[in-house]
Amino acid sequence: MSAVDLLQPGWSLYSYQDSDCKLATLITTNLCFCRVLERYPNNGKLLKIYGRFLEYVRNDPCTAAKYYAEASKYGTSESLLTLAQGQSSSTSTTSGSSNLTSATGTVNERVDGLIIINASGQILMVNAAALALFGYGKGELEGKSLSMLMPQPWAQQHNSFLDRYIESGVPHILDRNRTMVGLHKDRSVFPFNLLAMRLSGLGGDTLFLGVLRRPPPTSDSTTVRFSTTASGLILSADSGTEGMLGVAASHLVGQQVANLFTDSDVVQSFLVKTVGSKSESETSYKTHASMLHAYLPAVEVELNVQFGGAVEDSECRFLIIEVHPVSDAGAVMALNQKGRLLFVTDKLAAMLGYPIVNMAKMDLNSLLPTPYGQMHTAWLKALDRRPGPSSCRAGGVVHLLAANGAKVPVTLKMSGTKAPVRTMAGADPPRFRGYSR
Repeated sequence: MSAVDLLQPGWSLYSYQDSDCKLATLITTNLCFCRVLERYPNNGKLLKIYGRFLEYVRNDPCTAAKYYAEASKYGTSESLLTLAQGQSSSTSTTSGSSNLTSATGTVNERVDGLIIINASGQILMVNAAALALFGYGKGELEGKSLSMLMPQPWAQQHNSFLDRYIESGVPHILDRNRTMVGLHKDRSVFPFNLLAMRLSGLGGDTLFLGVLRRPPPTSDSTTVRFSTTASGLILSADSGTEGMLGVAASHLVGQQVANLFTDSDVVQSFLVKTVGSKSESETSYKTHASMLHAYLPAVEVELNVQFGGAVEDSECRFLIIEVHPVSDAGAVMALNQKGRLLFVTDKLAAMLGYPIVNMAKMDLNSLLPTPYGQMHTAWLKALDRRPGPSSCRAGGVVHLLAANGAKVPVTLKMSGTKAPVRTMAGADPPRFRGYSR
């Protein structure tokens, strides 16, 4: 039974008296409200929440009305950040953080997610930014276990981390910025940065605060970041995989990251060696490899690997792999047998002034000036014939239409291809590639 269930209209105390466990939950919830209100008697938001508890759970609308009146008196717009700052400054922390600001730096509640949990891992409060990060609506997370926002094995292990801290008082994850992976409401996995700290209380009364932020962008736009399990199974990938590999990130989730490389055994051995090292999250490991492309020759890349998650626990850490191309693929497009664009590089899209997402929906005919656009479909069917001296396949200067209608002179280097022996998931085999210069 969660606090959210208890606060739903239509339920009353008598609905739960058939179980000693459920009755104990009600008593514990009431005691928690009383303790917090003793510390913050003028917090309008808390007064309103407790009033709702009294009205719908305790079936005491008269007393609830008094708390609603007090809530209106003090206002209910106080932010979760204000409450958290009050908690952290009112008690000294065993972890050594003097207050919230010193531990987290500047926090912008509009963009930074804030979650407060108790010693059992139950979500007590969550702000709008955290709800948006995980895809939930207002009221959907309060009272639920924080583990529902984590993929396995982190979901299974989280409460043991809390118990270990409650018993020993020794922080292993607290007060350190960590890269973690979260489980979105749509069941997709995504990375985020987390700073967890103790707000107040001891033992079973301990409250914890988590500050959640989206990871900073990679050092340059061509670098792609993967999050994988320690065994190399891809949990999430940046959207930039489509530009680097010709495959959408969603098609890569669940694959072994080593299988994206020409020499998968070498890459897998490198990852196994990295995982076997006893390292902190700040340490990175680098190597070079050739990465498969759905439509182009293999891409030479540099891999930079770091640890995320609970670094000290080998079962609950994961890999953050940044892949940076060493060479430039140039301005390239890949077409199918009907002349539809399957893939374009960022460089070609920039040359013609189109957003790359728009070009992926275009036909080559729409990029050719009149009358060549109308004639090109027939030419695609005659690729086996020897090209004439004015053909684009002969290396002559031709023109492509830019987004503003201007003609851009280019020379083309074209090559036909069949589906490769090792295909990338989600990629359609092209009929030929065009290299614009």
